[in-house]
Amino acid sequence: MAEAQFSAVLDINRESADAIAARYGVKVANSLDEFISLIDAATVAAPTPVHYEIGSALLAHGKHVLIEKPITETPAQAEDLVRLAKERSLILQVGHIERFTQS
Repeated sequence: MAEAQFSAVLDINRESADAIAARYGVKVANSLDEFISLIDAATVAAPTPVHYEIGSALLAHGKHVLIEKPITETPAQAEDLVRLAKERSLILQVGHIERFTQS
C-alpha cells in the first residue's frame, strides 16, 4: 500500500525480528512499549493466548489493530477489544488472510 509505511517489528525471536528488519529496513523494538511508540497501527500475528494482552495495549495507546484469527481466547476478551476500539474511534480488524491464499 502506497499510503502505508512499515516502520517497526517486534518478535520474541530476536533472530527473526533482526532478519525482517534487515530485509525491509525497519527498526526492531525491544519491548511492546517501544513498539507502540514507533507505530500508528499494528498487525498482531502472535499466539492466540497473547492476542488480548497485546491488542488491548495497542488500543489503549490509540493504535489501529489488525489481529490474526482467532481474535482472542474468549468472547468476553473479544467484546472488550471491540469496546476499546469503539471508545477510541479506532479500527479493529480480524485477519482472515488464509481465505485469500492461493495454492
